[in-house]
Amino acid sequence: MSLTVPEGLSRSQTLVLACLIDQGRAMSGMKLFDALRGQGVVSTGTIYWALNTLIERGLVHHIATLRGYVACPPCPPGEAAGYAICDDCRRIWRFTLPR
Repeated sequence: MSLTVPEGLSRSQTLVLACLIDQGRAMSGMKLFDALRGQGVVSTGTIYWALNTLIERGLVHHIATLRGYVACPPCPPGEAAGYAICDDCRRIWRFTLPR
């Protein structure tokens, strides 16, 4: 299942989510800030505000073991998401399992 940026997000939320989707790997708030600085994002606070809102909407997960964030499509009904993480490149593969 692929993830697209839904309508109704703020500009900052859209930039953060699009960056996570494009990268396909976990990114820290600082890495997101570095990637988006040239697009008018002027503070890390903006990044973390956008991330918190995206997490609340179920569009982003925080992967604590990587200290990073990853874009995530919603799970089908009756299923739960899991992630496989490459130790070398931090690329994330998402899978679902029945609950």
